[in-house]
Amino acid sequence: MDFLAEYDEMSTIPPKSAVSYKFLSLFRVITTGDEKGLYWSTDAHDTKLSDEALEAIRLYLKAKKAGLRKGAEKDYAKVLWFFYQKLLEIGAFDRTIRAEIRSYLDLCQYILL
Repeated sequence: MDFLAEYDEMSTIPPKSAVSYKFLSLFRVITTGDEKGLYWSTDAHDTKLSDEALEAIRLYLKAKKAGLRKGAEKDYAKVLWFFYQKLLEIGAFDRTIRAEIRSYLDLCQYILL
């Protein structure tokens, strides 16, 4: 892991895009196999979500991260808020993990606003 190289790469996009991009990058979706599920960072995963929900999350993350990297996405706070709202709607993760995600989201929102 080269933290400096990653930090330098993030400096190629506006700071608010970088914050939003890094938040969304903490999520990973695996749609097949034994590890199928939604992952938050390295500590948490949810394997009970439907295939439809996993695919919707995967497509959202892919599209928004691409838009943020290109500088095409401008409503940074809305991107993050909407994603968290969808996690609540589909019942992703348990309350403890959602609280952890919300705490990190609060930090990101503080930077964005």
